[in-house]
Amino acid sequence: MDPGVWASGVVAFSDTDVWVTGLDYYLNDGGVWHYDGLQATPVVPFGSVGRLRAISADRPAHLVVAGDSVSVTISNGVALPRETLGLNAYNVMALPGPVSASFGPSTQDLSAVAVGLVGEIEARAVDAGTVDPWIPFSDPIFNGETLFGIGGPSGGDLWVVGTRGTIGRRRGTGWTSVGLGQTTSDEGYSVAVAQGHVWIGGAFNGAPSVLRTDGGSATRWVLPADAGFGAWQLAVDPTDQVWVAGSKGWIGKLLPDGGTEAFLGGLETYPTIAVTNTSVWVAESTFGGLDKGRLRRYCR
Repeated sequence: MDPGVWASGVVAFSDTDVWVTGLDYYLNDGGVWHYDGLQATPVVPFGSVGRLRAISADRPAHLVVAGDSVSVTISNGVALPRETLGLNAYNVMALPGPVSASFGPSTQDLSAVAVGLVGEIEARAVDAGTVDPWIPFSDPIFNGETLFGIGGPSGGDLWVVGTRGTIGRRRGTGWTSVGLGQTTSDEGYSVAVAQGHVWIGGAFNGAPSVLRTDGGSATRWVLPADAGFGAWQLAVDPTDQVWVAGSKGWIGKLLPDGGTEAFLGGLETYPTIAVTNTSVWVAESTFGGLDKGRLRRYCR
């Protein structure tokens, strides 16, 4: 990637079908690249739509990219026209479906949900009939907290996490707060689903941690100190194994006995990862005056 571009997200369906997003904070721009095993090709050219940050996919034919007041859907490898978001998105979840959800007296078919600053959540309505199909999907219970992560078993069971111990769940028609022993000093950054459970990565009880829950109590994995202040991002490989990237450039997997197994260390801060059967793909950036985004493949 060009100097000044921060690699902010990655999705990998195989080692010849990898997608990465990048953004430039100084120029307020971003882009999306596709790697086919030989080269990376821009699909959303850098500087063409605005600052993009998060990427998600429910299948190879449907990816959603979101950022600061902007979103792009990629269908069958082709970027659709730019759409306007009403928030600065920190994360996005592409929904299989479309998924039907109730909004007061009406029902909408949704294809994605984005979360971001001051507790804002928006959902993409499939049949909005407009170039700006994103509609408010938030709730006062989030009280203006920054929401960093979204995920869930289905479009009908969504989880969001963020600052001051915020964990929210939506089943059916409304959001509810979920208490897993977290405090207002804790933060959640990432949500994943694996092994029939919901997994939440973050900083809990003063340590980088991952919580596993079904909505009642939670089991906690504590990462080693060299992982950084928090479990920055979670990923699930094709065997349903949970992987975690620490904020300080540590990558490992969670073991059934509550321990961890390190895979990589010493990477740049705030990496994002995707895992295939044979590889761990890492989108990372160097910092310190000249940001440089890069996509790396590490064989398992």
